[in-house]
Amino acid sequence: MNFHVYPAFAPNWVAEPNDGPGLLEKSQALRILLADYGLDKPMMITEAGSHSNADGTTPRTAEDQASYVVALYTQSLAANVEAMIWFMLYDPPEWYQNKNGLMTAEDPPVLKLAYHTYQRTAERLAQLRFERVLSADELGNERMLGYRFTNDATGQIVYVVWMAPLYDAQGATLRLPGASGQVMDIFGNVNTVNDGGRGTLQVEVTNRPLIIEVNP
Repeated sequence: MNFHVYPAFAPNWVAEPNDGPGLLEKSQALRILLADYGLDKPMMITEAGSHSNADGTTPRTAEDQASYVVALYTQSLAANVEAMIWFMLYDPPEWYQNKNGLMTAEDPPVLKLAYHTYQRTAERLAQLRFERVLSADELGNERMLGYRFTNDATGQIVYVVWMAPLYDAQGATLRLPGASGQVMDIFGNVNTVNDGGRGTLQVEVTNRPLIIEVNP
């Protein structure tokens, strides 16, 4: 069963105030619809993504696009889809207003922030086992989205978190159990966090997704 996911259609699947990208919710709705017909199909997404330019209707920035890389692939893992393909590798022709590519169409191409974010996200998440979506009570904020994974090889608990919507700057403090960990942002910056003897890590979360690795 194949379907597509784009930010513009997220409101069809996710209501305020927790208006995330909608990939997970759309996959859940389609599974329910298939079940109504007695079907249980594996799923894949052959088109998903976002653009890096302001096209006059849905303005985006390079940072917005990179944020959607993390959000969409995180939700793909949570949705247990077979594959999720970003549209496109390079920017489409000029007649197509949205610059969806992870690189420009120049010769040689210029690699965008989203390209590098894609690589780093794959490196961090590829070997993880998805556990569950965190509740608003656990996150301490109804506008925060959070996903918990486990690295079975290292014993680390890994969280991916952000504030929704991704294009609206805002922030909140997230508190997680643990003594120390590493926090990576969409730019590849990695910061170490410690509990200060309290047994709780405090991380400032904005609309730019963070990958938080908590040490066992």
